Amino acid sequence: MTRLPLLVLALAASALAESPAPAGDDFTFRLFQAVSQSARGNLVLSPENAREALGLGLLGAKGPTASELAGVLGLPAEPEQLAIQVQQEAQAWVTARGEATLDAAGALWPDTSYPLRADYVARAKIAYGAAPEVLALVEEPKASSERINAWASEKTHGLIPTIVSPALLRKDTQILLTSAVYFKGLWEAPFSASATGSEDFQAFRAHDGRFGAERVPMMKQRHLLRYAANDRLQAVELPYRGSHLAMLVLLPRAAAGLPQLEGTLDATVAGLRLRPADLDLWLPRFQFSALSDLKEPLRQLGLRTTFSDSADFSGLSDATRSHPTKLDAVIQEARVQADEEGTVAAAVTAVRGVRALAVRRPPLPFHVDHPFLFLIRDTITGRVLFVGRVADPGAS
Repeated sequence: MTRLPLLVLALAASALAESPAPAGDDFTFRLFQAVSQSARGNLVLSPENAREALGLGLLGAKGPTASELAGVLGLPAEPEQLAIQVQQEAQAWVTARGEATLDAAGALWPDTSYPLRADYVARAKIAYGAAPEVLALVEEPKASSERINAWASEKTHGLIPTIVSPALLRKDTQILLTSAVYFKGLWEAPFSASATGSEDFQAFRAHDGRFGAERVPMMKQRHLLRYAANDRLQAVELPYRGSHLAMLVLLPRAAAGLPQLEGTLDATVAGLRLRPADLDLWLPRFQFSALSDLKEPLRQLGLRTTFSDSADFSGLSDATRSHPTKLDAVIQEARVQADEEGTVAAAVTAVRGVRALAVRRPPLPFHVDHPFLFLIRDTITGRVLFVGRVADPGAS
């Protein structure tokens, strides 16, 4: 059998720190659960960003390949309907961001031997704002990777300086499809730096799989925030200033409770009933990045034909008539940083908090002193931009 050339998707994501779930959020939670099963320690992922890069592939897919991708991503297989839905989703993010910074970009990087179809280029531009730049991917992998990395660094404001290595550009590489997202939001109620102090955190150490107490910088504040609790977890929502976006922190009752929480994350988030509460909040500062190989997790979600020799991406280029294309690699690097001022991320509620002035009862303690999950999401639609796990705030 003739070996099929590669279609490589590279994704860059970065971050500073009760509606029905949108179709894309089923993909969000399923992908996070699949990745988290094999990832140890800290993890940050933007399934939304991965969905956009794969959507660029869907625009050029045909037959069973298109149906498979559309089903997994929760998107229409028909190109015109796909473009309409993607544009609507993009506009919803623009509405949600408000005063926060939220930049998204896509790009097409075909090899010189792989001319793209004009109708595909037009659809990619309309749906994702992605334009092609022809590179000598095979003949000049070093120069090509440097150009793509410069694009990723620019689009993520320097948070993700490298997403492609020359080794990724093999002799049978035909095209790379890249998508980048950058988010920066300031807390509606910033933490006072003078209140931050060193506290114990029961960290999970990825190198030996054990828990141990570590001293970490712990941000502290007393504030009225949206809160929920049950016998398994506590949850708090930290809104960003002038924005519908917020960070949702999920803290299991038990220090070793993350695996169970991750396994039921979609149902847990859907079942939350957040209400305003006066909280004594402790939250560790954290900053880390994660490089994720998404190919096997995507296989688990159902993308089998897409990665096989029977894949049909003939809508990308007429060159597929003699050299068929299959999707071969999907990688994502994401970075998140949360401090007293807010959150930054690259690849991410209806009641606003106000300062409690005079409360007779003592505040509820919400001390994030062991591993937890976080989601950066739109509080109106529920769509998730970033999702991550903080197992060890001191690990960068």
